[in-house]
Amino acid sequence: MTGSPWMTLKETADYLRMHVRTVQQKALEYDRSDGKRGLKNMQPSGPDGKRLVHIDDANRWMEKQPPSRGIRRFSVAS
Repeated sequence: MTGSPWMTLKETADYLRMHVRTVQQKALEYDRSDGKRGLKNMQPSGPDGKRLVHIDDANRWMEKQPPSRGIRRFSVAS
């Protein structure tokens, strides 16, 4: 994992020690339930818009806490 707090779904699966398909399903569940269930994630726009999960959101999800509210700012370190 890099120094960024943002992880791809594959990196999140490795971090949580789960199968990547399970993480994908939980990310989609978050989108379909209007943020009430599932793993909070974001998908930046652009040609390489991979879904990303913040490490704090992954930890909250593993602790079975509700998703955090609000918007996290995504920035690319140069």
